[in-house]
Amino acid sequence: MSRGLGIRQRAFMSALERLDGDGAPRWHTPAAVLAAMGPLPLGPAERAERHFDRADRAQIAHLRELVAAGHPFAAGGIAVREAQIAERERRWRWAAPRAPNTARVSRRAGEAANPSRVLTLLANRGLVEREAHRGPGSRVRRLR
Repeated sequence: MSRGLGIRQRAFMSALERLDGDGAPRWHTPAAVLAAMGPLPLGPAERAERHFDRADRAQIAHLRELVAAGHPFAAGGIAVREAQIAERERRWRWAAPRAPNTARVSRRAGEAANPSRVLTLLANRGLVEREAHRGPGSRVRRLR
């Protein structure tokens, strides 16, 4: 337990803080905590992919402006840039880790985190207090 909190644990703690606001810690259901979480933060590969997407769109937009301004070399530049983007995406798809067979494109917090496990780990660290049992009625609150 010497390592710090993970991404999911930090997301659960921030959701509990948002639910409590400035007041004293209150009891919440795990479903309410999941609803307050929203999507999980992006990992390093997803952040890099988004960065490249933004840069690619900006470069292609600039080349299109040059075409509109009458520069003849820009039309060829658009084709070359689009070919480079397609090649990079092919390489990423080929080298990407294989996911289980699923139709989901993006993960919501409840699909990517096991609330019972995350809340148990937080309770073991003394950060939350939880009352867990089968069926409805489980609840959790922040201690610090």
